Amino acid sequence: MDVAAHGLPQGEIELLVRADGHAYGRFMLTASRATVPDRGARQAAVVLADQAGAAMGRRTAAVG
Repeated sequence: MDVAAHGLPQGEIELLVRADGHAYGRFMLTASRATVPDRGARQAAVVLADQAGAAMGRRTAAVG
């Protein structure tokens, strides 16, 4: 889907939090009608999910 041209899909959007091939959780996003986030906003969401995954991966490695 071309989010820049068509906006986010209706309903819930799942943004997975993972690191080293393991899923640690997810962010559930709900877009308001006709939401068209710019590229920077989309990249920020992915960076936050990546950072959460990296933190969870380090935490699991330290415990395990």
